[in-house]
Amino acid sequence: MKLIKCILPLATVPFLLACEPPSKDSTEIETSRIYAEIKIENSGSDYTEVKVDLKEGHDFGSSIKLVEGERITASFKDQFIILREDEDLLDIDYEGNLYTGDAGGKVTVVLERVDGERVQSEVFLPEPFEVTSPGYGYHFEEHEIVDVLWRYSLPSNLIALHAELGCTAYDDGETDHETENETWLVDDDGLSDVSIPKLVSNLENELDWEDDVLKRPQTCDMIIDLTRENLGGIATEFDNESFIQAKQARYIKGLEVRLN
Repeated sequence: MKLIKCILPLATVPFLLACEPPSKDSTEIETSRIYAEIKIENSGSDYTEVKVDLKEGHDFGSSIKLVEGERITASFKDQFIILREDEDLLDIDYEGNLYTGDAGGKVTVVLERVDGERVQSEVFLPEPFEVTSPGYGYHFEEHEIVDVLWRYSLPSNLIALHAELGCTAYDDGETDHETENETWLVDDDGLSDVSIPKLVSNLENELDWEDDVLKRPQTCDMIIDLTRENLGGIATEFDNESFIQAKQARYIKGLEVRLN
């Protein structure tokens, strides 16, 4: 069975149809022709999200719909789930929430095919951690350096520190919401910092290049997150561009920065 989905924009282009490639039944596709993206993320709860996207041949290929009893499972220690199909306007993927508690460890994801083939991929979910500062809703001035603290650290490793600053800017008399994003790889030793002056300066430089102007005074919003990430062993039976990754990510939201 092939499914073609089309979107008809109602406001701007009423007569233009935007159609995505048709989906394909899994039994029509050999395993070697399946491009698999397996993404596993824990954001601080006892449950870890597992998401699998299967495409024919490459990242922009047709979505693959599992049929005739073919399924994807995920396991962690003695926990086991069958991923459910999630179909939206853009594609089909397979999702599930796997209980991992407050531990890291090996996650195994298996595509079970109707002919009995088991296509197995594995990745190590990084050890969990807790951000102790800043907390939700903290307020800062634009001259401040934000100390970011977390536990428990892994000093011999690196961790990704990301900050996003969102502010209002003027564009030919109109107001737009503009963002500045920065990511740094830092030692996973439990202490780092984010320079608000650098974020503001970079945002102003980008706005200047676009002939836009940062509104002053105002209160901007900011998000800081920390991510531990591992790449795992994707099944060799899949297309060779396939991958499996696992993350422990912590998001500090509701931060505010005052510009004078």
